[in-house]
Amino acid sequence: MDRLVKQLITPFITEQVKAKKVIAVYPGRFQPFGPHHKKVFQSLQKKFGEVYITTSDIKQPPRHPMNFKEKVRHMVKMGIPKNRIIKERVPYVANSLLKKFDGDKVAVVYVFGAKDAGRLKGGKKKSGGLTYYQDFNKNKNNMVGYETHGYIYTAPHQKVSGISSGTEIRKLLGSPKVKEESRKKIFKKTFGYFDQGVYNMLTNKFRKLFEVYSKFIVENKDYIKKLIKEASTGANFPTDDGPPTFYKGFNDYEKTAGNWVKEMGKTYGWEVYDYLISQTAQNPEDDYTLELNIVPSVAFGRENTGNYGKRFGVKEPIKRYIEVADRISQQLGYEVIKYMGIKPDLSGYTGVEVESPVLPGRYDLGNTKRAELTGKQLGSGMTLLNTLEESLDLSKEIEEISNHKEVHECIAFSKKFGDDVVLGKNRDRNYTPELKVVREMSGNGNEVCYVQDQDTDWSEGMNSNGIGLVNSALFVKRDEKDFDKAKKKKAPSKDGIRIRHALSKDTFKEVVESLVKFDTGVKGHTLVSNGKKLVVIENTSRTKPLVKIHDIDKSSIVRTNHGIKHPEQGYTRGPDRISSELRMNNAKKLIDNEKEYKKVFPLFYNDTQKKGPKFDLVRAQNKLWTSSQILMNLNKKELILYLIPGAVKFIGIENKLPKNYEPKIKLDVRQYEHGTSDKYDTFVTTDKTPKKSAIKDKSINENLLLEGGAYGHMSHPFDDNKLTFGDLKKIIRLGLSGQLNREDDVTEKTDGQNLMITYRDGKVLAARNKGQIKNRGQNALDINAVAKKFSGRGDIRDAFVFAMKDLSRAINGLSDKQKDKVFKNGEIFMNLEIIYPASSNVIDYDKQILQFHNSLRYDKNGSAVGEVKGSGRMLQGMIKQVNQDIGKHFKIIKPKVLALPKKIDFGKKVDIYYKRVNKLQSQYGLKDTDTLGLYHQSYWENYIYNAGRQFGYKVPKTILRNLTRRWAFFDKSYKIPNIRKDLKRQPEFLNWVMNTDKVDHKNMVKRNMLPFEKIFFSVGADILLNLSNFIAANPSKAVEKIRKDILKASNQVRAGGDIKKMKTLKQQLEKLSSLGGLDKIVPVEGIVFKYKGKTYKFTGAFAPVNQILGLVSF
Repeated sequence: MDRLVKQLITPFITEQVKAKKVIAVYPGRFQPFGPHHKKVFQSLQKKFGEVYITTSDIKQPPRHPMNFKEKVRHMVKMGIPKNRIIKERVPYVANSLLKKFDGDKVAVVYVFGAKDAGRLKGGKKKSGGLTYYQDFNKNKNNMVGYETHGYIYTAPHQKVSGISSGTEIRKLLGSPKVKEESRKKIFKKTFGYFDQGVYNMLTNKFRKLFEVYSKFIVENKDYIKKLIKEASTGANFPTDDGPPTFYKGFNDYEKTAGNWVKEMGKTYGWEVYDYLISQTAQNPEDDYTLELNIVPSVAFGRENTGNYGKRFGVKEPIKRYIEVADRISQQLGYEVIKYMGIKPDLSGYTGVEVESPVLPGRYDLGNTKRAELTGKQLGSGMTLLNTLEESLDLSKEIEEISNHKEVHECIAFSKKFGDDVVLGKNRDRNYTPELKVVREMSGNGNEVCYVQDQDTDWSEGMNSNGIGLVNSALFVKRDEKDFDKAKKKKAPSKDGIRIRHALSKDTFKEVVESLVKFDTGVKGHTLVSNGKKLVVIENTSRTKPLVKIHDIDKSSIVRTNHGIKHPEQGYTRGPDRISSELRMNNAKKLIDNEKEYKKVFPLFYNDTQKKGPKFDLVRAQNKLWTSSQILMNLNKKELILYLIPGAVKFIGIENKLPKNYEPKIKLDVRQYEHGTSDKYDTFVTTDKTPKKSAIKDKSINENLLLEGGAYGHMSHPFDDNKLTFGDLKKIIRLGLSGQLNREDDVTEKTDGQNLMITYRDGKVLAARNKGQIKNRGQNALDINAVAKKFSGRGDIRDAFVFAMKDLSRAINGLSDKQKDKVFKNGEIFMNLEIIYPASSNVIDYDKQILQFHNSLRYDKNGSAVGEVKGSGRMLQGMIKQVNQDIGKHFKIIKPKVLALPKKIDFGKKVDIYYKRVNKLQSQYGLKDTDTLGLYHQSYWENYIYNAGRQFGYKVPKTILRNLTRRWAFFDKSYKIPNIRKDLKRQPEFLNWVMNTDKVDHKNMVKRNMLPFEKIFFSVGADILLNLSNFIAANPSKAVEKIRKDILKASNQVRAGGDIKKMKTLKQQLEKLSSLGGLDKIVPVEGIVFKYKGKTYKFTGAFAPVNQILGLVSF
């Protein structure tokens, strides 16, 4: 650790950590609370004084029959104070309880019985530091507050007379063997009280545990014997002499076998208790490259023993087969009347040449593509279906999406509303697509506007001739692969190119021909219209395209994901077929009953029906959700894109149209106020009371204009998940070699007060938030409003008011034409920095300046729609021309362009940083072409997977994927109710997930980012150390002041005795130390540069310095 850290911080942390109070937490299920629990509680009161029982509100029979209120009702009767019983989501992490106490002064001890003592473990981290949980007995004389550590204590076993275990208590309450009179007496003796109401509640709940097992098995032995006898000699059901076929996988086995047992259950009352699948069994469904071939019934011989008929070890295999079958039949009381297909002379049989069945993934036989490519042979000649890395790589497992068939469910429709033909598409996906709208001219000179999925290249839209099209998928697995399983990137859909090619054509006939013929044609259901005629195309790779003209004047048309003219294509059976047909019929009813086309999709949004949310038109299920909707009025040449919050990422509108071209196609991008999952909170399908509509859509048209690159939040390179490791290395090389100005000037990032200004209706106005920007600055602040806003804030108030006065004087000196060019009467706002020494933050510039940065154009909603390049230099130049750049309080300057010199030891430094980046890549085997996003994905996948193993739970890939998205990329579309539903049978793992999500996630994200921060702050420090032409008037003086302020801040934190502040100070000093300490401090916040069209920053030592000085006020 840096010498500065040791001197300033370490001694004071050790002086302050001892807790002043200790509380004990006794967590558990308590189903139910027994006398042994009470005795433990009483012993803890003697030892710790203040003791709390924590338990959950989970009610999931048979393991959790009692909810929280019922448990409290029983415990209070046993003498436990009600205020000492606390409801917690995770009983073993007492978050609700601990909020009532000071985290630095109160220590917490978690108490367990001997059998649960290993539930929480304490000790040391791999890095050498202490984990959160520590042993109580080893630390009881030096305990710290619960925010630093929690302590584990194993309670001694408490003996009680009579019934003393949970199992015995449950038998007492529920077993039919116990007589009612005896049960009441034992109840009172066991629990120390008798209350008829509580007694009825407990016995009713626990009696259900014994109904299936006790009544049927214990009390009906004779019936079971009779049942077995009937099953052995009767002809109602086949004898189970093995599976009738080889199942495709576990789900197929459980479904088929389960249905068979249900049929028997109608007569005998049987039910499935469990399926005979070992924990180490491998599910063939996990290998999506397995090719299933259904063959006639066969007799299997020993493999690799010769041609058919030579594998049985006998000369006459059919004769041998009959002998064995006769013997088995006789033992079971059957008599074979006839062997079908075999003549008396044993001739005439049919069969195919096959080997014994082999496990999917068999390496030496190569019966799957995965086995051929990546199989790893084991001693037995078999192979695991996946290595650990393959299991954790979502890009490889994304093929699972196709297996579920719920990947590409869509609703495409067309209807004539009055004189206008409208096309629509409701798009469901089980990933979060990144969408953009593209405006461009085709090679034929047609204007085209289409929505494009950045992940898959899927496209749909219209051209300026009023020809548009929408599509829904058929034969999903083969024709619409959204992901390339063999690569760590998403694969383009061929249909995207096919659709754009069709839209480029001039005439309706050419468009239809292109959809059918170009590159084998667009697959699925395609609805294409020119506002007069509607053509419906049904096409798959296994069938010839069917083209039909639909009379749009007579009726609407809706297509989903099952074949109409090709009923054997798309969804053909089961829940998928039901969903496809039901949603098609429901959509048609809504469309036919609506007269205004713009109300159709809001109606879709609010649709609910009796079969449940899965079958709604707009839905949010854990495996599938509606992400967007596209609506086109072909006669009005209008395209509307609806976005569902939380289910889609909209990255903007890419305008490739020529300058000064007036678009013929109207475009509107709208976003619903609520996501689809919120809809199920707002609407209760069983409640007939009318609800206020959850749908309020708002226009976000032109929300982000992509003209040569996106702009927005200025981030560090390591904040951008789309940058590759190769990009990071290139940025490092460019920075250290002084070449970051390749795309645009490198400018100084200043440490002042930020302000946005515009000129409207003869006044200079200021804005500090979006509300003040929208409607062309209608609510922006004039000088008087600024003075009022910052009233009572001393130098801060002076800085803003003096700046507004100087800016008003300077801008009013410009001509009306110049003011309109720069500000467009409130449409454009200039971003600037106020540098006022009396209100300085970290850096003392020792002069008063107003520095223009750049200006942004906003729409009426206050959303940025464009950047005016070079505007800061232009406005400062105009002001200087009229001699208004030197005001009464400030000098107005343009962006400070910096010349970056090449680092003297450039080559050596680059090698050092490359090695540090390579080390991070190697943790997950990543290449230079892999993104930062994949690194974070891999980190969380490993973390979740390993946690599952600790709980003995193999995390399914869908849950692994959804949790990774939630924690790595803050994608909250996988909501808490869905998590609880998916993990209800894994309560321990669910508790871990809930605790991670609520308590650990934020800190883990920081820890995961820390190595990248250290690298890039260090690179930034090296770059900034090379600079010389700073804005600061006296750079050396400014640096010396920062160093003194750091020492002063350290002393103030020590004197204050605030443990949280001392911890933060320690962390930031460690960061500063890793950058090179006080010697790396320079009088500049950082530099701003562009890379691949996006704006980034390097800040060096400023970040930790700013955090340190932010702990105190001088």
